[in-house]
Amino acid sequence: MSAERVETIYCNPGFDLREKAKLNPDKAAIVSPLGQLTFSEFEKKSDEIAFTLREAGIKQGDKIILMIKPSIDLYSIAIGLLKCGAIPVVVDPGMGIKRMLHSYRSISADAFIGIPPTHIIRRLAPKFFKSVKINIWVRDGKLSTASQKNFTIPKEEFPIAKTFASDLAIINFTTGSTGPAKPVEASYGMLMATVDIIQKSFGQTTDDIDMVTVPFFGIVSIILGSTVVIPPMNPAKPGEVDPEKIINTIQKYKITTMLASPALFAKVGPYAATKGIKLPTLRNVNSGGAPISLVNLAVFNSLLSEKGQTYSSWGATEGLPLATISGREILDRYKGAIEAGKGSPIGRILEPIEARLIQISDERISDWQNDLIVPAGAIGEVIVHGPNVSKSYHKSPESNADHKIIEASPSGPKIWHRTGDLAWKDNDGVLFFTGRKAHSFLDTKGQLMHSVACEGVANAHPKVKQSALVGVDRRPVICLQVLEETNESGQDKIRQEVLELLARQEQTRDIKTILFHRKFPVDLRHNAKIERPRLALWARHVLTPQSKLGTYAKIIPILGWLYIAAGLIFDFPAGIWTWIWWIDLFLSVVVHIAQIPEGIRVGSLHGFEGKESAWRTFIFGATWWKPLRPQSKQ
Repeated sequence: MSAERVETIYCNPGFDLREKAKLNPDKAAIVSPLGQLTFSEFEKKSDEIAFTLREAGIKQGDKIILMIKPSIDLYSIAIGLLKCGAIPVVVDPGMGIKRMLHSYRSISADAFIGIPPTHIIRRLAPKFFKSVKINIWVRDGKLSTASQKNFTIPKEEFPIAKTFASDLAIINFTTGSTGPAKPVEASYGMLMATVDIIQKSFGQTTDDIDMVTVPFFGIVSIILGSTVVIPPMNPAKPGEVDPEKIINTIQKYKITTMLASPALFAKVGPYAATKGIKLPTLRNVNSGGAPISLVNLAVFNSLLSEKGQTYSSWGATEGLPLATISGREILDRYKGAIEAGKGSPIGRILEPIEARLIQISDERISDWQNDLIVPAGAIGEVIVHGPNVSKSYHKSPESNADHKIIEASPSGPKIWHRTGDLAWKDNDGVLFFTGRKAHSFLDTKGQLMHSVACEGVANAHPKVKQSALVGVDRRPVICLQVLEETNESGQDKIRQEVLELLARQEQTRDIKTILFHRKFPVDLRHNAKIERPRLALWARHVLTPQSKLGTYAKIIPILGWLYIAAGLIFDFPAGIWTWIWWIDLFLSVVVHIAQIPEGIRVGSLHGFEGKESAWRTFIFGATWWKPLRPQSKQ
């Protein structure tokens, strides 16, 4: 078949939504804490938004920065943009303001749509938005421009853009957890293929009520005709959800399907189990973003009815979903393999996606060669190809060269995506994730150490919450975060017991160093992926002998605070002692406050909460955080 377009075949989710609105006009399309819309109301609202966008000057093919919190407005505007054939640009705000701004500048957007606070950012950093010609404010569900023009909204249906499967639909940035954030191109065909795969693989239908914790999947569920429920949570911080609110949402709306980060399950599952709460309406519960622990998987399984099923699914921003496996199969069949250091089972590749395991290498691979494939049972990098897998990064030839492989075929070139994930496949077609390629390293004996595989052995200890393998000058180090705080003797006991577990497995028996960490640094999107490079910095710092001078230096700010207190109690005579008091006040208050952001950054590396780092910096200033900061060469 020719690679050219068939001009009579259009692909736009707007057509699907319109059909759903006609079939189920009074069915709830989207429910949020602030209100809800039926499918007919949602169809009308997205049409009105599309007309407004067109009058504001938005054209088919324009790239639109979208900065709106998860809400009815977000989904209405996103669908409205797709109906126009415009391209929403989505960046996770959790990546940090600096990286977010650089991401926006890289794609040369034509327009900016956001709530009022985001326009303040745009005005304060204009150089990152030089290409933007149209600015649109979103206030209480209404769109306006700087001129406050009154837009004319026709009463007829909006003429949906006649887009094709190969046309660009969305640009979605990766978080850059193992490198720079990359602009992933998602075509209309890729978006609709994702909808089709979720429908066929998980049986999601128009009867389902989906609690959406990952905004992108809200668009998928609306296109499927399911009811979308937006829970009361910050999707950028799933590890900080209020479990009672999540459970109340599930019970109130009789939620049947949900996908969430393991961090959310770690909060909600134990809370529900402790309270004796069951969640019988849940039919399909999906965990994604990082491997879920066996303990949390078992706990959440216990909350469901016999018909309910948990899944652990694997994918990437470049392709969602790619593989899945049921929670019951993991617990019943693969628990022993995980604890023996074989890796975390991420499931079987979903149809019609293709996957291969290739030789582990950091070199670029431009063209496919058959000798790239690893032998059966060997660990390799997973590459994928399929209708829901992105073919390109936007305006990023370097990223394409790093992550894409072209294979010649009779029907045209096939583009394979290098995921950067390492895995092996068992005889039943189940992939076992052994770790990110970026997190693997050669130890002193030349053995390639796989993070997730080795961590499975340490995680088998009943008092270990999670573990992380890092390399310090090729020395393998296991970092432990335990379930409960313990004293030094308790840590020594756990250390010895974990070392005994490690000694039983060939791939972990050379690990001799174990460190205890208060709270692992994690990624900003899922709050579940351990940031091993930062943890490696911490481990190197801890293993490097430190001067005791830093401990004694804390006496200086304490004396300063005592002097300030003395000045408030006693009247110092005018002159040098009063001047010293004012200087001391400035240094102890103003300077210490100015240091709080750096204190929080350094403190997070050591597992301190932001509030704790803030008050320690306020009291002790640089004498607290400087001794904790790794040196630049580390």
